[in-house]
Amino acid sequence: MIFNSNFIIFLVCILLIVIGVIIGQAFNFSSIELDLLNKLFSMIASVATVFGVILAYLALNSWRYQFKHTKLDLLIESLEDNFSALYRAIFDYRFAQIMIVKYEMNPSNFQNYQSLQEQANFKQAKYLELRDVYSVSFEKLNRYCKIDTKSAISVHNISRDVVPILQSLRKIYDKNNNVEVSNALLIENDKQLECIWKACKEEFQLLRIL
Repeated sequence: MIFNSNFIIFLVCILLIVIGVIIGQAFNFSSIELDLLNKLFSMIASVATVFGVILAYLALNSWRYQFKHTKLDLLIESLEDNFSALYRAIFDYRFAQIMIVKYEMNPSNFQNYQSLQEQANFKQAKYLELRDVYSVSFEKLNRYCKIDTKSAISVHNISRDVVPILQSLRKIYDKNNNVEVSNALLIENDKQLECIWKACKEEFQLLRIL
């Protein structure tokens, strides 16, 4: 709807300019008796031309503003979609690491270690791949809208926050912990991962407001 309105305004501006030129040329009287009328129409033509130029300038600025914000909306939407995929990859990689830690704590109760390691390697590769995709998407948005380096959606900050979550998995299933302690630590680990999701989602909402 906004695009159609801008197009109509632009078309009206062009018509005003054309009308101004036509009027100025069509009523170029040479008779002395009509000199006053000729000047009047020339003034009207000049005013119409100037008015048309002003409207054209305003329409162009409006179009640029709309184009920029449409571009930003698309980039933000793409980045948020890539974040959702990245978060899922982080979650899957973390789960694969949990299975390895559990096996190392009690090998007799779990499947072959090599199979677990292969799954973990696959999940890690997927996480790193999607992190690169997210990083490219983030840089594209950063060209149009400079994002604070402290922002939660910065790929550097996301990676930084993920590391301690993965490193603390071994503490969760330490041999000295009973089931209750391990479950409590796992819940705390879940909350840390969830905090990344909430913080980033809040940042995306703020970007759309700005």
